Amino acid sequence: MSKEELDKAYKKLIHEKNKKVIFRDIVIVIMLGIIGFLLFIMYKNDYFNKFFNKSDEVVEKNDNNMPSNNDKKEESTIDEPKEEVKEIKPTLEELKTKYGSLLNYYILNENCTYKEDFYQGKLSSELKKYLVLNTIDFSSIKEEDDYKLINESTFKKIYDTLFNEGYEASTFDYDGKKIGYLSSLAIYMLPKEIIKNDTLIEREIINIEVVDEKILITTIEGVIRDSKLYNVITDEEVENFAHDSFTNYQDKLNKITYVFQDGKLIDLK
Repeated sequence: MSKEELDKAYKKLIHEKNKKVIFRDIVIVIMLGIIGFLLFIMYKNDYFNKFFNKSDEVVEKNDNNMPSNNDKKEESTIDEPKEEVKEIKPTLEELKTKYGSLLNYYILNENCTYKEDFYQGKLSSELKKYLVLNTIDFSSIKEEDDYKLINESTFKKIYDTLFNEGYEASTFDYDGKKIGYLSSLAIYMLPKEIIKNDTLIEREIINIEVVDEKILITTIEGVIRDSKLYNVITDEEVENFAHDSFTNYQDKLNKITYVFQDGKLIDLK
């Protein structure tokens, strides 16, 4: 192939290439024109503002639907169930261990002059002094001539331990024996032959309650003599006594409630 033919072929190739480039550029220009026209139409119709406003609404809506930390805390506070604290009540045996010893200093003898008052709930001044005297060991009392002598100060000290009020110095009866009071010497005088009989009255605690800082101890009481059970007041024998719980015979025995406050007997019911 000659040089002229080569030049002619080269020029033809360049011309064809230029035509393709021009056609490509024309297509690009047309496409850009169409895109620009569409963008112009969208702008005129306020499409972009609507789109961005809608996007903001979606974001705001999502934010509003997300619970805040305060909401979570509030919901947790509302929904969280509270545990109920169940009060465990002590058993009667536990209460006996704790309070049963309070009764140890309030003992009647079978022949007590004031036993009817006692079981009727009448806590008289004479009955209180009887209970005080029944706590004292007679063998330790000072004797002089025909009497055993107790200083009033000693007697009152025991009284104040057992009772919170109502003390008054006076004579009273102890199992048929008169206990005199000599105000000039401030002493109680007991007959020299006086003796303390072991009580035959027995009691069984059937209930203990703590109410308004008061301790209420309820007992059933009776006299056991020669293996037989008797009512304290009427001395009637309880039939078919099998040496078992007094609760099986409570209708025929004596029931009483001791009321204590601050460790002292304040009432009988």
